[in-house]
Amino acid sequence: MAEYARLPAWQRSDPVRQRRTFRVSTSCRKEAIVNRPINAGVARHVGNYSDAVEIKDASRIVYVSGTPGIDRDNGKLPEGFAEQADLAWQNIIRILGEADMGVENIVKLTQHLIRREDLTAYRDIRAKYLGKCAPASMLTFLPGLVWPDMLIELEVVAAK
Repeated sequence: MAEYARLPAWQRSDPVRQRRTFRVSTSCRKEAIVNRPINAGVARHVGNYSDAVEIKDASRIVYVSGTPGIDRDNGKLPEGFAEQADLAWQNIIRILGEADMGVENIVKLTQHLIRREDLTAYRDIRAKYLGKCAPASMLTFLPGLVWPDMLIELEVVAAK
């Protein structure tokens, strides 16, 4: 009973959602997309993202706060960039899952990195989690984040 009480209200009222498991989506099938990528030919020269994304018939929009690669169980920050980036994406997926969404619902992705030398590794990690999904995207290098050892922070807007 205590486990049930800790669930968000929307899960307590829907037994199907209580049993739901979250998985990484790598397909972004056209029939599942309610958000239409707009490609004017600029972004394709820079990376795998869309110039813009139109939100079509969305009944819900979720704004995800800046999310670092912190271990959600112990609150610790791994030392390495790859571990932080993986955790940041896992945290984003978990947050979207709480809203009954996935990476296919991301319409805007903002990525903050500290070190330019992490970019190549980050591209592979991002591709692992986004698959064929190509939300509108912004990647920037900052001199620092809220914690001195924090190397990455992700922020997304999702619509469904």
